Amino acid sequence: MYDVMEVSIPLGFQMRIMFSWFLGHFFSILIFLLAILFVSFILRSKRPPGNTLAWLIFVLVTPYVGIPFYIFLSDRKFQTRFHKKKALYEPRPSEVALWEGAVEKLLAGIGVPPPRTDHGDRP
Repeated sequence: MYDVMEVSIPLGFQMRIMFSWFLGHFFSILIFLLAILFVSFILRSKRPPGNTLAWLIFVLVTPYVGIPFYIFLSDRKFQTRFHKKKALYEPRPSEVALWEGAVEKLLAGIGVPPPRTDHGDRP
C-alpha cells in the first residue's frame, strides 16, 4: 500500500535532541522537588493563614517565579540580620547637610503642601 520512507537523522542532531530532552526533564523534576521543599517551609512558618495561602498558591502555580520570590522576599531572619549590621559607608556631616531638606524643597517646588503636625480627627 504505502511505502514508508526511512529518514536518516544525523547522530549529532539525535544527541542534541536527547540532551535537551534530558535537561528539560531534569529541571522539571528539580523544580518539582524544590516546590515540595518550599511548600513544607511555608507550612511550617509562623504566618497569618492568608499569607501562608498566598505563598502556597504562588509557589505551586508558578514555581519558576514563586520560589525565587519566596527566597528573596519572605525570609524574616535575613531582614533582621540586614538591619542589625552596621552600614559600610557612613556619610560625613557635610554630605548630610547638603541633602538636608532636599525632599521638602523638591515637593514644595511641584506644589505639594508641607507636612502637617496635627494628625487628629478632622471635623
